[in-house]
Amino acid sequence: MARSRTNPESLRGQNVISLPNAAPAAEPGAPPEPRWVDIFSGPELAPLRRMARREWRLLLRQLERAHVQVTPLDGVVLEDFVVCRVRIRWLEAQLLTPSHATDRGEAKDPSFSPLNQYRAQLKFYVDRLGLSPRSRQDLRQARGEDEPGLDLD
Repeated sequence: MARSRTNPESLRGQNVISLPNAAPAAEPGAPPEPRWVDIFSGPELAPLRRMARREWRLLLRQLERAHVQVTPLDGVVLEDFVVCRVRIRWLEAQLLTPSHATDRGEAKDPSFSPLNQYRAQLKFYVDRLGLSPRSRQDLRQARGEDEPGLDLD
């Protein structure tokens, strides 16, 4: 007799783990602030740690004002958002000119490549977290005007 993938009776006697239908709800409360010294280590990166601390606190305040319920599960995404913001600001400060002279002529500053990658990642997070006017509008429309709060997917 062939086993059916959709019929649990056909799996009787086998070591099968049944998974819950819905993911467990995340506990309420903001995630703990990351240890920025683990990401921006070294005494020369102390300004980046201070910047990350300010960005983290500002982000959580903005999400709270937008009535977005943040949970500890969101910590990784929020941390990556802050790291992108800090690195963009740091790379922007390092750029003196968009291009520089070389023996072959003008060349684009090599910092532009990672800068553009961080900007693309940041745009993704801004859209997903509802941090721009357009993304907040889209999130409200997707959820419906009568339902409170923002749906982050």
